[in-house]
Amino acid sequence: MKVDFRWNSSSILGSFLILFFTAVWASAQEKPEAAEFRIPNSEFTLSANAWEPLEEIEKAADGNPQTHWHSPWKKAGTYPYSIEMKFREPQNVDRLWYLPRQDGGKNGFILQYEVWGQKADGSENWEKLQTGKLPYGAASRFIFLKPGTWSALRLNILEGVGGFGSIAELAVFRTDELLQKASGLFTDGTFSALKTDADGNLPNDLKEKIDALRKETERPDIQKMLQCAETLLTEEGKAAAQKNVLEVRRKPDPAAESRFLQLGMRWSYFQPTGRNVEAGQKFTVCLEADPNEPLPTLLIQDLRTYDWNKIDTLTLQTGWNELEAPRAGILYIMNPHDENAQKNAPRIRFENVRLHPFFQLGKTSAEEWKAMMEKENPMEMVELASSRVLLTFSEKNVRKHLDDPQKVLEQFDLLLDTYARLMGYDDSDPNPVHHRPKNLLHLVETERGFMYATWYRTAYHFDAVKPVLNSEEFIQNGWGPWHELGHMHQMDAYEFKGTTEVTVNIFSLTMQTALKQKARTDTEWMREKTTRYFHDPDRNYHAEGDVFMKLGMFWQLRMAFGEDFYPRLHRYYRENRRHFENDEAKVQHFVKTASLIAGKNLEPFFNAWGLPMTEETLQTIRKYAPLEEKIWLDLDFSNP
Repeated sequence: MKVDFRWNSSSILGSFLILFFTAVWASAQEKPEAAEFRIPNSEFTLSANAWEPLEEIEKAADGNPQTHWHSPWKKAGTYPYSIEMKFREPQNVDRLWYLPRQDGGKNGFILQYEVWGQKADGSENWEKLQTGKLPYGAASRFIFLKPGTWSALRLNILEGVGGFGSIAELAVFRTDELLQKASGLFTDGTFSALKTDADGNLPNDLKEKIDALRKETERPDIQKMLQCAETLLTEEGKAAAQKNVLEVRRKPDPAAESRFLQLGMRWSYFQPTGRNVEAGQKFTVCLEADPNEPLPTLLIQDLRTYDWNKIDTLTLQTGWNELEAPRAGILYIMNPHDENAQKNAPRIRFENVRLHPFFQLGKTSAEEWKAMMEKENPMEMVELASSRVLLTFSEKNVRKHLDDPQKVLEQFDLLLDTYARLMGYDDSDPNPVHHRPKNLLHLVETERGFMYATWYRTAYHFDAVKPVLNSEEFIQNGWGPWHELGHMHQMDAYEFKGTTEVTVNIFSLTMQTALKQKARTDTEWMREKTTRYFHDPDRNYHAEGDVFMKLGMFWQLRMAFGEDFYPRLHRYYRENRRHFENDEAKVQHFVKTASLIAGKNLEPFFNAWGLPMTEETLQTIRKYAPLEEKIWLDLDFSNP
């Protein structure tokens, strides 16, 4: 069943730079002077290579967010627009703060930029420090730079909304040198390993450096880092830290992915962590990422009450994040950013969180799984995951039904590989529209309905989960999950009125065929009913209510034209995207496309099934070779 229960979401050095500002960033974004490292406007002068009269560059440093600098109105697209910040004395800086115009206008929002620094060595040479893109919108942004001492900075605007550039306020920040010292003890932004020499040995004076820094400041963030460094001095502490580091997967936004592949459903962008928290629990997340790129967020979801919407989103910054759980729940990483948005995959380390049983295909051994299930599990939930599927179910049902977690996941991967072939997916294809979805299929437990598919998940009543969790049941009686996961693959382009619960079973029957099982539609009763239907002079496919009989029309196309019929059809639809005004347009296009893929005039076939065709459609398909066989009379559905 398909239902519409939709959930509306919403460089190592760079990682170190933001640590101190985790607590003060919100205020700094509204009022950058709230941060102690902001360089006062009196210590530099601003100039620009172009401006609109009454919107000069001085407006970008007047402390009034309602005024702004703007490039000339009549010279749109004359990039770059350059803003130069000349320091009275050389400054060691590590970031700019940019506030877009706040008057409701959009023109000039910076979309692409580069930052240059003028060397303070007397040469007056310029060095490129950073290039990047900024998201569209009026929210303030930091642009992080490699720390260094410069006589001047130059911001070049390479692209802006409407061909313009505009800035409400621009600020610059000194490097937090104390933070640099502390972060320099570590090799990465998750603070899970200490720097060593070329031979892999820790510096002999490392303990002295830690003690000296501890005496130099009482700042909580620095003290926390030093405490972490001391923990890593022991083999036990080092092993524990490394075990808690996860690489964040880069995935496309589910909405964009479903549109790109023309799928009716959005898949899940949850990345499981195998970790959970209780309500009010304080915990730490260390994030290593490029702060100039979009960052992952953290989700907390409690499925014990079967309410999908019991979910909270926690914003993360690079570096140290001290968090408090607003609810009890499982921790997931949400990172709807692909390789184009994030050049390097972020990494995350968790501290002071709980573990629940989490079996990962290809990673978790049988012995490890046994040990997990023997431990106390206050969350009372268990998860199984492969690279393509995630199962989140109650511990009670897992103990009752799960026989072999590895076998269950392998069978789900078999199912999804079968569906991928049916969809015509091929990750080696030069056209990315034929690549498999990158997001996960998430299966969860529910108390309402029986089984259903909707955005981001398929759900199974707690009394109907055996076909999901038991490997033998999945193979012998798995029509339910086969069907629901089929919904997640359906293409809108030929899903017209009355066929939502019809075309989905092309997938279910394909799985039955792959397992060499008798087709669910292969019954004497179905043959008799279909034969009577063909003899009805008033037959109308749209008016027929039996979804399994209607499935016969679609399945006979595979029976007649081979198992590559639907892969070719799906590829054609993806390569030749069309907008359909209504269901009737979908019907006519399907008739034309099916005839094209078959290379036959399918007029007699669709007439037999009572599918109305327009004169324009008939003229199109009559150019193909005639259909010589009465393929609609072949009702041996187990012999495609």
